[in-house]
Amino acid sequence: MRAILLAAGIGERLRPLTDEMPKCLVPIGGRSLLARHLDHFARLPEIDRVGIVTGYRAEQIAAGVAAWREATGATLPIETVHNPRYREGSILSMAAARDWLLADDCVVMDADVLYGLPLLARLVRSRYATCCFLLDDAAVRTGEEMMVCAAKRRVGHLARSSEPSTWSGWDQIGEGVGFTRVAASAAPTLLEEIDALRAAGRDDVEYEVALDAFVKRVEAGFEHVHDLPWTEIDFPTDIQRATRDILPRLERAQPR
Repeated sequence: MRAILLAAGIGERLRPLTDEMPKCLVPIGGRSLLARHLDHFARLPEIDRVGIVTGYRAEQIAAGVAAWREATGATLPIETVHNPRYREGSILSMAAARDWLLADDCVVMDADVLYGLPLLARLVRSRYATCCFLLDDAAVRTGEEMMVCAAKRRVGHLARSSEPSTWSGWDQIGEGVGFTRVAASAAPTLLEEIDALRAAGRDDVEYEVALDAFVKRVEAGFEHVHDLPWTEIDFPTDIQRATRDILPRLERAQPR
């Protein structure tokens, strides 16, 4: 299985921290999100290769990968592909991963999430092999969250929590972590939806717009993660919360 890390964005809302570096290299507790992702990938035997979609300050991400290799001695195969239009919608980063999606079963992951190994393992080892999401039904709605909506254990809709379509009519509703498992056999269907949006001139949309159309065509399940610590890093206050609340919980959960 391949882990695909979407790390092309500018991190506009995290400025000034991202004026000189991509978001995934901003240190949290003395270690970057990129290094933490790679640590987890190297520890999960199911993940045998990694692809990173770069954009903003791509050379720094390449240097970060090299530094991680030198520090850990890990031999995990890691490739990168560049999205030169990283200032537009994240759908272009998903499109840049086309060859990887078609070649392997994948977990596609936003790079700006702090989490522990058990959370990723829950996705990688899920029984929902065609498509699977991670759903946190304990999340508090602010209007910003990307919600995963399901009926009878099947995911049928993705949208921001500000959208009325997420407010009712579903058996299970929760914030998505930003990680999606996609089987290689289902990748052509996902790519059809990406291509259709792009053909309609919608290069400015988030990749979740394509996933929303995709889950209406395939069997997509979910795993609950409300019992596991995680957080998305979008604003400086998120770093404060991550350092104060999430990191201590992750460290306590690590085997000694």
